[in-house]
Amino acid sequence: MSADLSRAIVPKSDQLNADDLIAGPRTITVSKVTVQAGTEQPVAIHFEGDNGKPWKPCKSMCRVLVNAWGADGANYVGRSITLRRDPNVKWGGMAVGGIRISHLSHIAQQMVMALTETKGSRKPFTVNPLQQVAPVEDDLLQRIAGAQTIEDLERLRPEMRGNTAALTAARARGEAIRAAAAKQQARDEDPFGLPPIQTLSPEAAAGLAQMQAATTEAEVEAVWEALDLEVCRELGSGALDEQRARVNGEGA
Repeated sequence: MSADLSRAIVPKSDQLNADDLIAGPRTITVSKVTVQAGTEQPVAIHFEGDNGKPWKPCKSMCRVLVNAWGADGANYVGRSITLRRDPNVKWGGMAVGGIRISHLSHIAQQMVMALTETKGSRKPFTVNPLQQVAPVEDDLLQRIAGAQTIEDLERLRPEMRGNTAALTAARARGEAIRAAAAKQQARDEDPFGLPPIQTLSPEAAAGLAQMQAATTEAEVEAVWEALDLEVCRELGSGALDEQRARVNGEGA
């Protein structure tokens, strides 16, 4: 049984909050940014594995993002942010804790900017460059692509949790594995790869047997003329030509 207490202290909320980071910093990869003007927290940063709980940055952290990445949130998708809990963030004069950015991808060097700490007071805020998590993701995608069986994919499932790209790749790889397995099964059932042999109806089989018993072309044609029209269609004109050739010794 696991002794990890982190799940037991997850706060109930519709957004990521400081208490979610009590166990330590978290690096997120942005999947979508939405802005709802006129609300207390207008910006929502959705990220892979957010379980419907986006990060809603305060004005100070929004200023950091705009300063680092620009004002167009659409450009944030695929970029990474490391978030930490700052226990010194105050609300109503009390230290309640808040979420702060510690690292950002897509910045060339350490970034320092002055942010308002209290009314009339500004303090330097430092953000460090973050090496994107792409190498880890690329390794996972490579292992998914190299999976040979569904069991191989199942073993990778824990690492795919919350990773949209990995889940999509795994789904496609699973379909390819199943298709290959079905194709192999078909080969095993018919190793020569021949099309299925058509079976004749009893009436057509009897008519063909009568034609094969004939010894002259006239007898073959007489049998053919006596056959039901549907039986003739089933046998095809090739059957008549074949029996004519047989009795005339052609191709012998």
